[in-house]
Amino acid sequence: MEKRILKELSIDKQLIDDKQTPIRRYNYSYTRDQVHKVTGIRVSLPTIINRAKQHNFYIPRKPRKAHDREVLTNYPG
Repeated sequence: MEKRILKELSIDKQLIDDKQTPIRRYNYSYTRDQVHKVTGIRVSLPTIINRAKQHNFYIPRKPRKAHDREVLTNYPG
């Protein structure tokens, strides 16, 4: 099952690395569903994420700013 998880994560990595596709993040829920579909064994989402971190298939989230929008009008609402 470990090999299957890594295989699904590598498929996602190929999509993320391809500049033609607009995918920028891993879809761990889809990976979990694919592993269940192929092996018939349910794997928890934290397990998938932990394996991704161990094998460098993890992209950390960027910290968001509280107010990063610019007001373009003089009128409220």
